[in-house]
Amino acid sequence: MLLKMKAMKTTSLKHSTALLLAGLSLATAAGFLPLTGRAQGAWEANEVKGKSTVYRCEKDIDIGRIYICNSKYPENIQNERAQYNHEVQEFSRVRLVSHDAVLNAFRRAFTAEEIGKLAERKEYVSIQVCVDEGGQILRLAFSIMTVTIISPASIETLENELLKGMRFEVIGKRFDYPIFYIMFWRVYFSEVEKGELHCVRAYENIKAPGEY
Repeated sequence: MLLKMKAMKTTSLKHSTALLLAGLSLATAAGFLPLTGRAQGAWEANEVKGKSTVYRCEKDIDIGRIYICNSKYPENIQNERAQYNHEVQEFSRVRLVSHDAVLNAFRRAFTAEEIGKLAERKEYVSIQVCVDEGGQILRLAFSIMTVTIISPASIETLENELLKGMRFEVIGKRFDYPIFYIMFWRVYFSEVEKGELHCVRAYENIKAPGEY
């Protein structure tokens, strides 16, 4: 099944988003029905194509989210490597090298007008990032509102820009066997407008023990 990745202990992207989702304002959505209808219809199938990429999609109508993952990634990364467990293993974290790499990816994937409309609608993109023991990106996954003006082409551009710009470093214990770390970010378009992504900045500011 789609997006069986575990976040922290065993929490999936889908479950994490469900806990955080406050609900969609129908009044806000009403002002953008023509655009919304076109984008929303583009996400109806279980497989959706961007410009050249095919995405696996799963919709949860109950909480109003669509879960999206590039079909090139395996559905279950745990078949190949173990997840880092902070409760039983030495301190080890993945630190994002640059917050601005993520901010710029959003600003390249969406026009200023699109960002403004998405901010008015209080839309956000949840991003799950899986990184290996050397700091290399293994997989990206996304979730968006079911009632959205975000197109598959924009998600494809966003993914490509994130893959081009993001870099990570492992701090603390470094492992010499295949493992993976999971990060979960929620990026509001209102934050993209202002130029400060709070969840992302937190991962840039992670410190190792004794580091100041």
